[in-house]
Amino acid sequence: MIHCNYCNKLITESFIACRHFSVCPKSKLTAYFISDKKEIIECNCKLDKFDLFFNVYKKNVDPNTLKRLKNIQENEDEKWTAADKTAVFTAGILGVFLDTLITQLNILKPLDKHISKIMKSKKINKFKDLLDTFSNSFRKGSSIPIDYQDFEKYGPQSIHAQYSFGHDPIRFVEGIIQTINGEYRGIDKFGNIKKSIFGLPIDSIFQAVISYVAHMISDFCNVNSLPYPGSTFLMEFGSDKIRKDISNAFRAQLYNSRIFVYQNLPCFLINIVIYSWAIYNSYIDNKKIDLFAANDFKYQTMLLASNAMVMTSNVTITGIRTIVTQNPHNLFRLNFPAIGNTIKYTIKYIKHKMAAHSA
Repeated sequence: MIHCNYCNKLITESFIACRHFSVCPKSKLTAYFISDKKEIIECNCKLDKFDLFFNVYKKNVDPNTLKRLKNIQENEDEKWTAADKTAVFTAGILGVFLDTLITQLNILKPLDKHISKIMKSKKINKFKDLLDTFSNSFRKGSSIPIDYQDFEKYGPQSIHAQYSFGHDPIRFVEGIIQTINGEYRGIDKFGNIKKSIFGLPIDSIFQAVISYVAHMISDFCNVNSLPYPGSTFLMEFGSDKIRKDISNAFRAQLYNSRIFVYQNLPCFLINIVIYSWAIYNSYIDNKKIDLFAANDFKYQTMLLASNAMVMTSNVTITGIRTIVTQNPHNLFRLNFPAIGNTIKYTIKYIKHKMAAHSA
């Protein structure tokens, strides 16, 4: 058993706990639970304006009691306050609102058209030419292998990137391998895998990476930008109709990496709100700024809830539109960054709970 040295009261589950601290229910004195040392030691901080502190050390305490106290402390640390719930709701609503504007109302379409015009400007073209020249210098001036275009496609040569596996940002490893080997690999409009020796290989992995990155940055600045991350998998394994629809959407600038960047804005806004809240709370507690305060499990669950709100709203609205209009093109409105973030934080949540349960 553990007793308070000040009032001799038994410290059990009735212990009132808050973030990092525990308070004796009678003396109202604070103590800090150090889980790795399995003891409670004197705390140098003041909680609730009480100046006195007490020491409680490990004296004939059974491991189960220590484990129970540790679990109580962790559960209290992970609980949301009313202010935390307000922060989550605020972040989620702002994210849902911005996602609806971007994916459902196409409010950024005029901005994207303006950006497309900028991509055609002389300054951007000079910048792209400079990057391409730098990229090709590692191959004695020859083109990068992922730029092979001699195959049939739904549209002009300018949309060849949508058929090239190496142009897909998610498949960057394959793009680097093609750059090293000097061999193109992609797909044509019929679903056939196309391979061809094109350009020159680069022996140095480091130089190949630099060449590939320079070319990808250049192509991102194209009017059509790069393919939407992961869309080449749909081209590879989907039907002819899917390949045609994606090609048309890419050509119309409705489905590319630039759209992917726009779709990340709601998640970015959520991060700003929750991270700011975590830093503020950390400063209030410790009187110092902790830029990594949001890495605590409680704030990770808050990020999970906020992103889940955006994902649920987006999937629901998109699904209803698709069913009502019978138009599968509405699926291009799915916010995959929000879906991906929700899955990521869900995995973190499950891992944490499994670790806590097995401890």
